[in-house]
Amino acid sequence: MPSTIYLIDYENTRSGILDALESIAPEGSLFLMFYSEQTRMPEKILISLSGELDVRLIDCKSGTHDSMDFL
Repeated sequence: MPSTIYLIDYENTRSGILDALESIAPEGSLFLMFYSEQTRMPEKILISLSGELDVRLIDCKSGTHDSMDFL
């Protein structure tokens, strides 16, 4: 069981958010990253991470920019 779970709306974050969270997150944290066709390619961000984060990508079929804010 993860010690802390972070829910990340990837439409509204800066590109280095996972690097920043990695530096302060407790060991064993889980990152659930919600993205849509309106966001940057999350796979490229994950490839660039140096640490061993438990990051799970969740594809949201939202349709328009910022629509995940209202789901």
